[in-house]
Amino acid sequence: MTKQFIFPTILCCLISSISFAQQVRAPFNTETWNLENAETKIEQYMGRSSILLKNGSIVVKDVQFLNGTIEVDINFPADRNFPGLSFRGQDPQNYESFYIRPHQSGNPDACQYTPDLNGFAGWQLYYGEGYGKAVELQPDQWHHLKMVVKGELADVYFDDMEQPLLHINRLKGDFPAGFIGLNSGSGVHFANYSYQLDETDYLITAEGKPDDKTVAEWELSELLDNQFFADKTQVDRSLAGQLHWTSHPTESTGLLNIARYTKAEKDKTTVVARLRINTEQDQIKGLRFGYSDEVMVFVNGKLQYMGNTVFRSRDYRYLGTIGYFDAVFLDLKKGENEVWFVVKENFGGWGLQARYF
Repeated sequence: MTKQFIFPTILCCLISSISFAQQVRAPFNTETWNLENAETKIEQYMGRSSILLKNGSIVVKDVQFLNGTIEVDINFPADRNFPGLSFRGQDPQNYESFYIRPHQSGNPDACQYTPDLNGFAGWQLYYGEGYGKAVELQPDQWHHLKMVVKGELADVYFDDMEQPLLHINRLKGDFPAGFIGLNSGSGVHFANYSYQLDETDYLITAEGKPDDKTVAEWELSELLDNQFFADKTQVDRSLAGQLHWTSHPTESTGLLNIARYTKAEKDKTTVVARLRINTEQDQIKGLRFGYSDEVMVFVNGKLQYMGNTVFRSRDYRYLGTIGYFDAVFLDLKKGENEVWFVVKENFGGWGLQARYF
């Protein structure tokens, strides 16, 4: 009986010591970090050896991170900025990220998780519970930030290492292992960066499907010039045969993150998202939708709706976050109908969602 009791205790201690031994410190120097894409200064600050990241992104060299733990101390001014962590990075335009907004201290959007897909951070698409949370961000003092990543899940700790600040129940990037690093848009100090790689093969569950009323799949055109639909109130339906279409499922919420499938170019941030609807009789069908950032809705070639949700386009507080805030009544004719959502991106997330009512 005694041996059976002692053995698990010894084993737990051994596992704990092995886990501790795997923690890797990443001192801020050119041997450990790639500092080429940022303006930095390595210096002592408020009693700690630190790096001042003035602008840009820095990456730990020769690390491929899929699961594990990332920890760092952070000290920031109260200025408008978005300093934070990047992980599972594939290239400078594709990675998972978590950052804070010091200028929004105490507000529901004081912190943010979002994937960056093909150069677009999706914060207008991913907001609220599971993506951000209110937290007090005291400027010019050291805070401790930790992220624990396990498969599709992640927990973020800020100062309190016992209770997570934010639980992310589905990482949206769907990236394999990749780089880890730090980002900032203006002067922020970081210190005591470390990471731990977890080799556990965590189960990735299939994302659920939207309900029956929500559009679960869209057809997307190729990337188009932003002036392609300028001033058009009607388009010839033969144009559909000139465009190249690919089908893509939405996320479980009904969101189609267009940046996942389309890489924008200069002056080309426009695509057509198409629905083909068959009906046995003429009818009017209501459709609620959300979009980011500009949209034109054509039904069988005729313009039915135009809208703009660009960040701060309505007032200085307007965020342009996506939601089922708009509606259009589709004038459907017997047979096949084509509904086109011409979606143009500006900043903060390129997306579309719709559900019938």
